[in-house]
Amino acid sequence: ENSGKAHISLGEILMVIWCAGMAVTAVILLVSNLHFNSKIRKTRWLYEKKTDSLPVYESDAVETPCLFGLVHPAIYVTKEAVKDPNVMHHVLAHETTHYAHRDHIWAVLRCLCLVLHWYNPLVWWAADLSRRDAELACDEGTIERIGEAVHAEYGRTLIGLACQGRGYL
Repeated sequence: ENSGKAHISLGEILMVIWCAGMAVTAVILLVSNLHFNSKIRKTRWLYEKKTDSLPVYESDAVETPCLFGLVHPAIYVTKEAVKDPNVMHHVLAHETTHYAHRDHIWAVLRCLCLVLHWYNPLVWWAADLSRRDAELACDEGTIERIGEAVHAEYGRTLIGLACQGRGYL
Protein backbone atom coordinates (compact mmCIF):
# COMPACT_ATOMS: atom_id res chain seq x y z
CA GLU A 1 0.00 0.00 0.00
CA ASN A 2 1.31 3.48 -0.88
CA SER A 3 1.45 5.70 2.18
CA GLY A 4 1.78 8.89 0.12
CA LYS A 5 5.50 9.34 0.81
CA ALA A 6 7.71 9.93 -2.18
CA HIS A 7 10.47 7.39 -2.56
CA ILE A 8 13.82 8.85 -3.56
CA SER A 9 16.36 6.38 -4.85
CA LEU A 10 20.08 6.45 -4.10
CA GLY A 11 20.71 7.16 -7.79
CA GLU A 12 18.55 10.26 -7.64
CA ILE A 13 20.36 11.50 -4.51
CA LEU A 14 23.75 10.93 -6.12
CA MET A 15 22.60 12.71 -9.30
CA VAL A 16 21.54 15.76 -7.26
CA ILE A 17 24.88 15.77 -5.43
CA TRP A 18 26.80 15.44 -8.72
CA CYS A 19 24.83 18.28 -10.34
CA ALA A 20 25.28 20.48 -7.28
CA GLY A 21 29.03 19.80 -7.29
CA MET A 22 29.21 20.64 -11.00
CA ALA A 23 27.33 23.87 -10.43
CA VAL A 24 29.55 24.92 -7.53
CA THR A 25 32.75 24.06 -9.41
CA ALA A 26 31.56 25.86 -12.56
CA VAL A 27 30.59 28.97 -10.59
CA ILE A 28 33.94 29.05 -8.76
CA LEU A 29 35.93 28.70 -12.00
CA LEU A 30 33.74 31.19 -13.87
CA VAL A 31 33.76 33.81 -11.10
CA SER A 32 37.53 33.56 -10.63
CA ASN A 33 38.14 34.00 -14.37
CA LEU A 34 35.65 36.86 -14.65
CA HIS A 35 37.25 38.55 -11.64
CA PHE A 36 40.72 38.20 -13.18
CA ASN A 37 39.38 39.47 -16.52
CA SER A 38 37.89 42.50 -14.79
CA LYS A 39 41.15 43.23 -12.95
CA ILE A 40 43.30 43.08 -16.07
CA ARG A 41 40.89 45.14 -18.15
CA LYS A 42 40.90 47.91 -15.52
CA THR A 43 44.69 48.02 -15.20
CA ARG A 44 45.90 47.30 -18.72
CA TRP A 45 47.36 49.56 -21.35
CA LEU A 46 48.42 48.63 -24.85
CA TYR A 47 52.12 47.96 -25.17
CA GLU A 48 53.63 49.69 -28.18
CA LYS A 49 55.17 46.55 -29.67
CA LYS A 50 52.64 44.06 -31.05
CA THR A 51 53.12 40.48 -32.12
CA ASP A 52 51.95 39.33 -35.52
CA SER A 53 48.77 37.81 -34.18
CA LEU A 54 48.04 39.04 -30.64
CA PRO A 55 47.71 42.35 -28.84
CA VAL A 56 50.16 42.86 -25.98
CA TYR A 57 49.11 44.69 -22.82
CA GLU A 58 51.05 45.80 -19.80
CA SER A 59 49.09 45.27 -16.59
CA ASP A 60 49.61 45.68 -12.87
CA ALA A 61 47.12 42.84 -12.27
CA VAL A 62 49.41 40.04 -13.48
CA GLU A 63 52.21 38.62 -11.36
CA THR A 64 53.87 36.92 -14.33
CA PRO A 65 53.32 37.32 -18.08
CA CYS A 66 50.44 35.27 -19.44
CA LEU A 67 48.15 34.56 -22.36
CA PHE A 68 44.54 35.20 -21.33
CA GLY A 69 41.24 35.14 -23.16
CA LEU A 70 39.29 32.64 -25.18
CA VAL A 71 37.51 34.61 -27.89
CA HIS A 72 40.00 37.51 -28.04
CA PRO A 73 43.20 36.22 -26.43
CA ALA A 74 45.92 38.70 -25.59
CA ILE A 75 49.33 38.67 -23.96
CA TYR A 76 49.64 40.42 -20.61
CA VAL A 77 53.07 41.41 -19.30
CA THR A 78 54.43 42.96 -16.12
CA LYS A 79 56.26 46.27 -15.75
CA GLU A 80 59.40 44.33 -14.83
CA ALA A 81 59.29 42.36 -18.07
CA VAL A 82 58.88 45.54 -20.14
CA LYS A 83 62.02 47.06 -18.62
CA ASP A 84 64.31 44.46 -20.21
CA PRO A 85 64.10 44.05 -24.02
CA ASN A 86 65.71 40.60 -23.80
CA VAL A 87 63.11 39.43 -21.27
CA MET A 88 60.33 40.87 -23.44
CA HIS A 89 61.67 38.98 -26.46
CA HIS A 90 61.56 35.72 -24.48
CA VAL A 91 58.15 36.49 -22.97
CA LEU A 92 56.58 37.30 -26.34
CA ALA A 93 58.11 34.19 -27.90
CA HIS A 94 56.84 32.05 -25.02
CA GLU A 95 53.30 33.45 -25.01
CA THR A 96 52.93 33.32 -28.80
CA THR A 97 54.00 29.67 -28.61
CA HIS A 98 51.20 29.09 -26.07
CA TYR A 99 48.85 30.69 -28.60
CA ALA A 100 50.20 28.56 -31.46
CA HIS A 101 49.65 25.44 -29.33
CA ARG A 102 46.09 26.67 -28.60
CA ASP A 103 46.77 26.36 -24.86
CA HIS A 104 44.03 28.89 -24.06
CA ILE A 105 41.52 26.44 -25.56
CA TRP A 106 43.06 23.48 -23.72
CA ALA A 107 42.74 25.43 -20.47
CA VAL A 108 38.99 25.73 -21.02
CA LEU A 109 38.74 22.01 -21.80
CA ARG A 110 40.63 21.23 -18.58
CA CYS A 111 38.12 23.36 -16.68
CA LEU A 112 35.25 21.50 -18.35
CA CYS A 113 36.77 18.18 -17.24
CA LEU A 114 37.08 19.55 -13.71
CA VAL A 115 33.45 20.64 -13.72
CA LEU A 116 32.21 17.25 -14.93
CA HIS A 117 34.51 15.23 -12.65
CA TRP A 118 34.75 17.60 -9.66
CA TYR A 119 34.60 14.68 -7.23
CA ASN A 120 37.59 12.79 -8.66
CA PRO A 121 41.02 13.78 -7.28
CA LEU A 122 42.70 11.93 -10.16
CA VAL A 123 41.06 14.31 -12.65
CA TRP A 124 42.31 17.30 -10.63
CA TRP A 125 45.79 15.78 -10.65
CA ALA A 126 45.54 15.06 -14.40
CA ALA A 127 44.50 18.68 -15.04
CA ASP A 128 47.53 19.92 -13.12
CA LEU A 129 49.82 17.53 -15.02
CA SER A 130 48.23 18.67 -18.29
CA ARG A 131 48.96 22.29 -17.41
CA ARG A 132 52.57 21.42 -16.56
CA ASP A 133 52.93 19.46 -19.81
CA ALA A 134 51.62 22.47 -21.72
CA GLU A 135 54.29 24.64 -20.09
CA LEU A 136 57.05 22.16 -20.90
CA ALA A 137 55.85 21.79 -24.49
CA CYS A 138 55.67 25.57 -24.76
CA ASP A 139 59.24 25.94 -23.49
CA GLU A 140 60.44 23.32 -25.96
CA GLY A 141 58.57 25.02 -28.81
CA THR A 142 59.89 28.43 -27.81
CA ILE A 143 63.48 27.21 -27.81
CA GLU A 144 62.92 25.74 -31.28
CA ARG A 145 61.61 29.14 -32.44
CA ILE A 146 64.27 31.38 -30.89
CA GLY A 147 67.18 29.01 -31.38
CA GLU A 148 69.08 26.47 -29.31
CA ALA A 149 71.99 28.88 -28.87
CA VAL A 150 70.02 31.06 -26.45
CA HIS A 151 68.38 28.29 -24.40
CA ALA A 152 70.46 29.10 -21.28
CA GLU A 153 69.51 32.77 -21.55
CA TYR A 154 65.85 31.79 -22.00
CA GLY A 155 66.11 29.53 -18.94
CA ARG A 156 67.47 32.40 -16.85
CA THR A 157 64.51 34.52 -17.97
CA LEU A 158 62.07 31.79 -16.90
CA ILE A 159 63.73 31.46 -13.50
CA GLY A 160 63.67 35.23 -13.02
CA LEU A 161 59.98 35.43 -13.90
CA ALA A 162 59.10 32.45 -11.69
CA CYS A 163 60.74 34.20 -8.76
CA GLN A 164 58.54 37.29 -9.36
CA GLY A 165 55.18 35.56 -8.99
CA ARG A 166 53.25 32.36 -8.62
CA GLY A 167 54.63 30.89 -11.84
CA TYR A 168 51.18 30.30 -13.35
CA LEU A 169 47.67 31.65 -13.08
